[in-house]
Amino acid sequence: MGFIELEKRLRLLIDDKLLEFMEEILTELEPEIVRMNREQLERGEKADGSFFQPYSWITIQWRAEAGNPVKNQLIALYDTGDFWAGFWAKAYNNKLSLFSDDVKTEMLVGIYGNNIFGLTQENFQALGDRVNPLLKQKVGQFLQQ
Repeated sequence: MGFIELEKRLRLLIDDKLLEFMEEILTELEPEIVRMNREQLERGEKADGSFFQPYSWITIQWRAEAGNPVKNQLIALYDTGDFWAGFWAKAYNNKLSLFSDDVKTEMLVGIYGNNIFGLTQENFQALGDRVNPLLKQKVGQFLQQ
């Protein structure tokens, strides 16, 4: 490949392809991204690093009697599992969005805020560690075509 062709490919990479590659990779990693968000919630942690309040003793007792004991002392937004089951992640327009299709989502966001969705700084770094080699591979393949 000559310099002119390489220059064309680099311009295309900068203008369009890099964003396209990132979106493809994040789409491939959606299950991992969703898992990370769920694990944060299980610890009672929001995306901004803040924590939910502890469950009330009444909720702890009620859930234990119902055969669905709380796993942690902090609210995790998990009762029936429907909210967590509805989680999805989507990469588009240079953004990564996380949300849930569950009918309670708007109510939970209203009560607990948008930070129930998203990744903590630690998880965002871990995601970057997964994305970087995949992105390097895609860029390398594109430049060698």
